[in-house]
Amino acid sequence: VGAHGTGAMLPPMDEQIISMKLVTPAKGTIELSKEKDPELFYLARCGLGGLGVVAEVTIQCVDRHQLVEHTFISNFKEISKNH
Repeated sequence: VGAHGTGAMLPPMDEQIISMKLVTPAKGTIELSKEKDPELFYLARCGLGGLGVVAEVTIQCVDRHQLVEHTFISNFKEISKNH
């Protein structure tokens, strides 16, 4: 699944996954969750297809977020001064 969030208040997408079905070459279709196989579930959430093909995902719902973009131009000297 591997997708980034936008900061501390909006976590990465993989943290919203509750369970998934993964089709693997060795074990066929397996169902993963934090309760069933925590280690493999954690790895598969951001496996980017390396462990198999994600066939089904259950995602928890969260409140919508209002995202606002602020764009500005700065240089190294200005950034260093403020940090």
